[in-house]
Amino acid sequence: MRHSDQKRSKRGASARAAIDFPLFLTTVLLVGFGLVMVFSASSMTSWRADAPSAAGVVSETFDPWYYTKRQAAFALGGLVCMFAAMSVPYRAFRKLYIPFFVAMILLLAATPFVAEDRNGARSWIPVGPFTLQPSEFAKLALILYLASVISKKGDGIRDLRKGFLPVAAVVALFAGLIMCQNDVGTALIVVAIAGVMLLVGGTSWKHLAASGIVAMAAVAILVLEKQYRLDRILSFLHPEQDRLGSGYQLLQSLYAFSHGGWQGAGLGQSIQKLYYIPEAHNDFIFSIIGEEFGFVGTSLFIAAYVFFVWRGVLLSLRSPDAYGMLLGIGIMSWFAIQAVVNIGGVTGSMPLTGVTLPFISYGGSSLVASMTAVGIVLGISRERSTANVT
Repeated sequence: MRHSDQKRSKRGASARAAIDFPLFLTTVLLVGFGLVMVFSASSMTSWRADAPSAAGVVSETFDPWYYTKRQAAFALGGLVCMFAAMSVPYRAFRKLYIPFFVAMILLLAATPFVAEDRNGARSWIPVGPFTLQPSEFAKLALILYLASVISKKGDGIRDLRKGFLPVAAVVALFAGLIMCQNDVGTALIVVAIAGVMLLVGGTSWKHLAASGIVAMAAVAILVLEKQYRLDRILSFLHPEQDRLGSGYQLLQSLYAFSHGGWQGAGLGQSIQKLYYIPEAHNDFIFSIIGEEFGFVGTSLFIAAYVFFVWRGVLLSLRSPDAYGMLLGIGIMSWFAIQAVVNIGGVTGSMPLTGVTLPFISYGGSSLVASMTAVGIVLGISRERSTANVT
């Protein structure tokens, strides 16, 4: 293992300090911008079906603030979780994660049987007026597990039988349980996060390459198994061949970027959000950003996101031990990978996967889980090595 706990302990004693303000501020700004964009993308299409009356009549109510109010409530809950996570010394998660990890496995196993069906995926469990998406919290549970196990194994992670394979089996279990929900995108992100953490933890390139080939073969089988998955791949290559079918969403997304041009149409002036892009406040919210803020605005947004990830990685590398470093790298790789997959999908740079843009897309589970994870990184920043404090 490249960065052992012993080597890191020589850099200086751990000191409990203030949180890293640049990372905290950037997170708050991203969440705030997400609220603005959720309102902009959903305010004109927020028609909600009311509960049936005594006569059995179902009416509709228009509330332009419906999704924004819910997202604001999730943001408030996420803020509470973020402050709680940053208040706990990050080393405590080495033991605290175990019940959370077990609960996530059980919840993932139960999800396909109790979840609602949305566009073919069964990932959302009804909880009163809200829904819970366990796979969002499962990402954090897996990162906590991998950081603990890899740092504990040290150089032993390079051993195939005792080091790599047991960890790979757990990752495969998580990915398989998520696949049972018909959510290929999230399963691939989980595998990618694990690959980054194993690589940083010092595992063998040969082991990673072999497992990557196996994963690619599994993905190919899964794509060929379902026609709609194959249609997504083909529509990514030639969306114009099925303008009203599998290529519809991508074409509408590209129209949005075209309309935005260099300077954008202006906040609230998107045309594609008016029922052209279905549920534009979810997976395709970056398209609305592109249409309303143009190339210049999207470039500034991406720059802010890159700074956010860079700052988190930098703080993780300054951690006084290997566990903190792996934990922070795993969390920041989650945000980086998922953002690339989302933005790549809506811009036609890679196949659509249906994953959210962290902090920006509408979704309570995604927002709360993401803000909790940032809280852990902020907690790591409080205990960075005294030799590295700047």
